[in-house]
Amino acid sequence: MSALAPPLAFYTQNTAAQAETSAPSEASLYELLNRLMEAVGDRSLYEDIHEPRPGAGAVVTAAVTLSRLNDRFRDTLEIEPFWGQLSLVWRSGRERRVKATFGGDGRLSIYYEQMIDGRVIDSGMDTPQDNFTGHLANRLIWLRS
Repeated sequence: MSALAPPLAFYTQNTAAQAETSAPSEASLYELLNRLMEAVGDRSLYEDIHEPRPGAGAVVTAAVTLSRLNDRFRDTLEIEPFWGQLSLVWRSGRERRVKATFGGDGRLSIYYEQMIDGRVIDSGMDTPQDNFTGHLANRLIWLRS
């Protein structure tokens, strides 16, 4: 078994998200870990030199989650470390945004918003206790609809 076994168990439910999720390959997991670690180490992404970096748990959980998503969701991803957390952001133009946050304390959340003419008309925060990857895949499907 790989030393990068997921710290959390993610299960796919029988939803539209099932087609958008899969079991990760070890190669894609390493590639994603490297991509995330590169962003975490990029000083230009931090507002303050004393800002705490995301911990290993947040980085590994984000990599495992990403590795289980359909490849098409990895191309438009923005990585935003912020005060010990790691956020992954997807946008659909200026109208829609989905932000998955991996906290240093193990908390996971998904924020979404829809805007028209610069005003938020719909937004919410999901904090699923199970099947985080499935919930995120559903939000990413919403983003592209």
